[in-house]
Amino acid sequence: MLPDVSNNPEPDAGVSSVVTTNGEHAGLEDAGTRDIRVRVNTSTRRRPVPLDVVLFTAAVVLCGFVKPRIGGDFAFTDIVVAAMIVSAVISAKLSRWRSNEVLRRLALPLSLISLGTVVGSIYAGVTGWIVANVVRDIGVYAAIITGVHVLRNGGARARRLAFQAVGWCLVIVTLQLVFVSHGKLRSSGTFANPNIPAHLLATGLIVWSGAPFSTRTKRAVFILVIAGIVKAGSFGSLLQLGVAFGYLAFVNRREWSIAMNRVVRDRRLLVIVGGLLAAAALIGAFAVLSAGNATSSGGTANTGLNQTRLNRSADLRLAVWDEAIRRLPDMPFGVGPGSIRGLNLNSLETELHNEYLAYLAERGVIGLTGLLLFWCALWRMGKRGSVLRALIAALVIASLFRETMHYRHVAFFIAIAIAAGTVVPDGAGRFPS
Repeated sequence: MLPDVSNNPEPDAGVSSVVTTNGEHAGLEDAGTRDIRVRVNTSTRRRPVPLDVVLFTAAVVLCGFVKPRIGGDFAFTDIVVAAMIVSAVISAKLSRWRSNEVLRRLALPLSLISLGTVVGSIYAGVTGWIVANVVRDIGVYAAIITGVHVLRNGGARARRLAFQAVGWCLVIVTLQLVFVSHGKLRSSGTFANPNIPAHLLATGLIVWSGAPFSTRTKRAVFILVIAGIVKAGSFGSLLQLGVAFGYLAFVNRREWSIAMNRVVRDRRLLVIVGGLLAAAALIGAFAVLSAGNATSSGGTANTGLNQTRLNRSADLRLAVWDEAIRRLPDMPFGVGPGSIRGLNLNSLETELHNEYLAYLAERGVIGLTGLLLFWCALWRMGKRGSVLRALIAALVIASLFRETMHYRHVAFFIAIAIAAGTVVPDGAGRFPS
């Protein structure tokens, strides 16, 4: 009687083998006439990548570009994002929606943000900039929810592809900053403002720290991205990295202590850590010296990371915040998203450089409450010491100095951090505390 080979361990795909009467795999060279043997064809075709996964990874990579534009602040990337959202909804109809608990967690915050948007928009009426901002907000929050579904539905393969897309996006943006500087002190690449690519690099680097790749690959991208951030000259991005990795170091201090003991014993690791610390010290010294040369000799600094620019940036933000706060009593329910600049309510003709103050001024207390609950909901989804919590902590602090929620990459990096996290909801859709 021939053995049942259905429960035998599968050999590597594409390799022919034979099974003995004892059910053991043997090489073809061992096949003889003494035993009854069955040749098993183990070649299998790899399943194609689902369309929504392809669109998700493509959108992540395209976040590294802002061209070609299709009108206003919208770019070709937004078409891919919209296609991903539609494809995810269709796949959910055909299978099962895998981000129900995320949607439940974010239902109240997003409802409050929407209500604040509607109430605030009464002040200015339905204008072109309000419609554009509302469409952009819908895209951001829809990309987070559908992105989690896409990555969970696609399994480990989809999550690995997403991390690969993050890596390529970081490399693309860094190369732009290094080679497309246009002779400026702060490189912005093809972006309109250097703060946008710098924020992308810092946010992406936090997510990249949890990528399922070799240490050598992750370290190479780390070094490359730090060079890009220095070229952009962004203090906010350095603050993001300090907050995120400071949180991870504090929460995982026991593991770090063990790792540092290993570093002391391993000369190679000691050289690497020492080299990174020395590089950080050189960057700081270079910034201070360039600032000193600029102020003492009347010249210009050699890098955007200098004390002169830091003081100028701080003075600008303080002036913008002071004017916005003084105007708040005149607009208690908000003036609608984008209306601060659309209605020229800021004499300095710039954004408010503070996400929370902008929500309060444009969406009122209702919208600001929704934003705060949004961050709290995302924080509770993450496990203590997870990349998701490190990312949220960094974004919360960065939002104090810049309006960042409308950046395309934010939605995708949050979705990846949620889907790739170690926290798994139970049968009732609850997250463990």
